Amino acid sequence: MARTGKIACLPRTIREELNQRLHDGQTGAQILPWLNEQAEQHLANHPRWGADTTINDNALSNWRNGGYVDWCKDLAKLDVIERKVDLAARIASISGGDIFSASGQVAAGDLLELFDAESGTVTGGPDDGAEVQGPDKIGLALAVAKLLDASAKKQAAGILQEKLHLDRDKAEREKDKALREKEKIAQSRSKLKLEWQKFASNFLNWYEDKRTREIADQAGSSRAQKIAALADLFGEMPDGIGPANL
Repeated sequence: MARTGKIACLPRTIREELNQRLHDGQTGAQILPWLNEQAEQHLANHPRWGADTTINDNALSNWRNGGYVDWCKDLAKLDVIERKVDLAARIASISGGDIFSASGQVAAGDLLELFDAESGTVTGGPDDGAEVQGPDKIGLALAVAKLLDASAKKQAAGILQEKLHLDRDKAEREKDKALREKEKIAQSRSKLKLEWQKFASNFLNWYEDKRTREIADQAGSSRAQKIAALADLFGEMPDGIGPANL
């Protein structure tokens, strides 16, 4: 239920500062002068408190036992949450995972701790009319199982995603390698074509040289002698062209 007193009607920033002053141990005598200045400024036009904005010791005492207590509880909860976030961050840093998975592990640990606590013992049940005390262990077990299952699924999805990235990188490397091999083959063919063109040009030159015909038509010379004579006439063959023994 929302509070409706004078202090509760003050702006949140004023209430926060008041709670902090109480938390720091300030007395009513120290707080009231400042608090009444704020009330006069912020409650002057309030439909309920405009005629009387004064805050006395009794109003401050009621707030100390009500609104301030709630604020202290919220502060304690925030402290627990901050410590758990810090713990999750440290777990993520050590394990190399992400803070969301680590937070799930922390939450699962909290549920397991509550599950094993003595206060979690279920006594009696609807059949014998006894009152059921403590948290629902079945519900807690299912909650833990869901958290762990979600964490496992997220981890598996991360592994699958990483594998897909690795496979994609491997495919790109294989594609690049195939392109390089194709370019290498094309360069080799181009070089070979140039060598053949060079050989064809030399062949025409040799064919048009009458000395070639004279050697080929020379009577009394053996085939081996003609080959040797032609080889001397031709000179060195282009690289990769012609018999290796020439």
